[in-house]
Amino acid sequence: MDQGIRKLFAALLLLALPMQSVAQGILLTPSNQDEFLPVEEAYQVQVDLIDPQTLKVLWQIAPDYYLYQHQFAFALKQESDAPGISALYSAALDKTDEYFGDVKVYYEFADIDLSTATPIADGTVLAITSQGCADAGLCYPPRTDYFELQPTANQALPLSEAQFRQAQQAPRVLPEASQRSLWTILLFALVGGAILNLMPCVFPILSLKVLGFVSGDPKDNHIHSWYYTAGVVVSFVVFAGLILALKAAGQAVGWGFQLQSTEFVGLLALLFFAMGLALSGLAELGTSFMGLGGSLTQGTNHKSSFFTGVLAVVVASPCTAPFMGTALGFALTQNTVTALSVFAALGLGMALPMVALSYSTTLRHWMPKPGAWMVTFRQFLAFPLYLTVIWLLWVAGRQAGVDVFATLLVACLLVALSLWLWNRAGWAKRLSALSFALAIILAFNPPAQTETKASSGVFSRSELNALISGDQMVFVDVTADWCITCIANEKAVLETPKIQQAFAQRNVIYHIVDWTNYDPAVADFLAEFRRSGIPFYLVYPGNSQPPVILPQILTKDIVLNSIGAL
Repeated sequence: MDQGIRKLFAALLLLALPMQSVAQGILLTPSNQDEFLPVEEAYQVQVDLIDPQTLKVLWQIAPDYYLYQHQFAFALKQESDAPGISALYSAALDKTDEYFGDVKVYYEFADIDLSTATPIADGTVLAITSQGCADAGLCYPPRTDYFELQPTANQALPLSEAQFRQAQQAPRVLPEASQRSLWTILLFALVGGAILNLMPCVFPILSLKVLGFVSGDPKDNHIHSWYYTAGVVVSFVVFAGLILALKAAGQAVGWGFQLQSTEFVGLLALLFFAMGLALSGLAELGTSFMGLGGSLTQGTNHKSSFFTGVLAVVVASPCTAPFMGTALGFALTQNTVTALSVFAALGLGMALPMVALSYSTTLRHWMPKPGAWMVTFRQFLAFPLYLTVIWLLWVAGRQAGVDVFATLLVACLLVALSLWLWNRAGWAKRLSALSFALAIILAFNPPAQTETKASSGVFSRSELNALISGDQMVFVDVTADWCITCIANEKAVLETPKIQQAFAQRNVIYHIVDWTNYDPAVADFLAEFRRSGIPFYLVYPGNSQPPVILPQILTKDIVLNSIGAL
C-alpha cells in the first residue's frame, strides 16, 4: 500500500513538470525521502585499466535500485584533444518504465567495456554520466563521476566534482617563456599600451601635452617626447616592481590595486582638483611644494615632460585595454626580468603615439594652427578633470562611506584656499602652506569606515562553486567602482534591457564579484585564470563544463553569443 502511494505521488509530480526537465534529471521527492539511499551509496562505480586503450567500468547497484542503459555517457577530458571512446555494454533487462517508457536497465551490477582508438595519456580524466531510480518511486537526477587515468601506473584515481572543477580551472605551471612566445606577448603589450591612450582616464592628461606640440619647436618636441616616454616606461617598471615585491611578500595584488586604497584615491582627487583650478585660470600653481602639479601640466622643461608621463600612468591604472590583460597575466607568472620587460613594453606602447606626433610632420599638419583657441581648449580640459574628481570622490565614498566623501570635499576646499593664498605675500603664504598640509592630513586620515554596498559584499568562492556546480549557466562579472572600463561595459552592455532580458530568457545567473575594496580572495580567483586586473568576464555553461573567458571590452553581440542567444 505504501509503495503504491509513493508511485502515485511521483506520477502526479511528474505530470506537473515538463517532460524535457524530467529527461534532464528531476529529483522526485516523496515526503518520506529519508528512506532512500544517498545516490553514492545506491550506485557505486569502479574503473579498471586493462591497457592504455582499454577500460572496464563496474557498477555495484543496491537492491531494488536500477540504472538506465540509455542514460550512460562517457567522455575523456585532457588538455589536448582527447581520443574518441566507444562502449560495449553487458546484457541489460527490458523494463517498461513509468518515466521513460520501454527501456533497458541494470539491476545489481553493470559491466561496461570502454576502448579508444589511440592510447590514453597520463592525467586524462574519464567522466562517467549515469542516471538511476529506485523501485519505490524515487528517480535520481543524472550524476557524473570522474576518474583521473594514469596508464603508466595502471591506476584510475577517483576525483570529486570539486577536484575535477578545480583541476579544469587551475592555471598550468608554465615553463619559462620561449623566445617566440615572449615576443608575441611583448607585441600584445605594445599594442595594449597604445590602445590605453584611447581610454577616458588618459585623454585629459595626454591632451595637455599635445597642446605643447602645436606651437613648440620640432627639435624640442623630439626631446620632450622621449622624456615623456622615459616617465611612462619608468613608471610602468616601478609599478611592476612594486607588484612583484608585494606578491613575493604574500600579498594578493594586481593591476590597479592602489585604487583600492581610500588614501590614494583621495590624494589623486586633490591632485586633479588642483590641476583643474590651474587650467581654469582660477589659481596659479607655485614652484615649491605645489610646483609638481604645475610642472605636470604647464611646464615647458624636460622635467615636466617626464612627470607628465608619470601622471599618465597613474591615471591610466583604472583602465585595462584589449591585449593588455593577456600581457599582464603572462608577465606575473614569469621571472622578474621577463615580467619587467613586459611592463616596459606596455609603457613603450603607451608612449609611442606621443613620439610619433613629435616626429611626424604629417600628423602635426593635421592639428589646428596655434591661436586663441588654445586658451579656450585649455580651460575646457579643466572640466574632464573636475569630472574625474567627482568620480574619485564617489569611489572613496563607496569604499568607506559618506563621511569620507564629505571629508575629501573639505580637503578639496582647503586645496582651493591654499592655491588662492599662495601668490600673496607674508602671512598669506604661510597660511597657504598650512591649508595644503591640512588637506593632505585629511586625505591620509579619513573617518572610520562605515558600511556601504561595496564594502559589505564579500566574495565567497564557496558560493560561486555552488552556483556553477549545477546545470544553470552563470555569467561572472569581476568589477570595481574604480574600474572605468568595467563601468563602461556595464552601462553600455551588461545592464541594458536587451542583455538583461536575454539573461532572463535563458535562465542565466548574473553573478557580480566586487573588487572595489582589497580582497585577496578575488585576487586569488583572478590568478587561477592568469589574470591580474579587471574587468574580467567568465561564462560557465553549466554541467561542470569549463568556463569561457570573454574579452575585456564587451559588445552586446559578444555577450549574446557567449550565452547562446544569437
